[in-house]
Amino acid sequence: ALPKLPLKTRRIICKPVVSNMTKTIFTFFIILLGIHSGFTQNNRIEGKLVPTDSSGYEIIENIEFVFLKLSEKKNRLIEVQSDLSFVIDSIESDSVTLIVPGSLRKSTYNISFSNNETKKIELPISYFCQYDKSINNKTCPICYKTNKVIPTTYGLGFSIKESYNLGCLVTDCEPNWYCKRDEITF
Repeated sequence: ALPKLPLKTRRIICKPVVSNMTKTIFTFFIILLGIHSGFTQNNRIEGKLVPTDSSGYEIIENIEFVFLKLSEKKNRLIEVQSDLSFVIDSIESDSVTLIVPGSLRKSTYNISFSNNETKKIELPISYFCQYDKSINNKTCPICYKTNKVIPTTYGLGFSIKESYNLGCLVTDCEPNWYCKRDEITF
């Protein structure tokens, strides 16, 4: 049994002591944290919007930003310069979705990265939609028939008895018709 010591002496004996093992574990975690931060991704996009239709250039040159979707909850707006270029720094994800808003065609791009990579991309954009020419013509471009062609719908699609639903995400360039025979939209 331990001898009875005065209270003041017991406080000194019970003082916490930092052992060499505690110091070693603390040092190990600091080193591990430093290694982890050295391996985090720091990707970059250097991009330029490239109009494919010269007649729509005036509209395209007025784009002020692109939208970077990093995850379901994390997004960034990126400013587009007057020469239609943009730079996105400090991307910590290995894949992102880049969206060019406005009345443009083919406006969503998926981009994947290696660790600490800089992607130089040119995004071809057009003001005109490839589906505009078929809006009043439901002749299938494959079989050249109309008897198996039905309209496309978006959302719940209850307004038309027989239609091909393309979901809830609607851009400004979507197909008007679906051919059940050839299983294509146009």
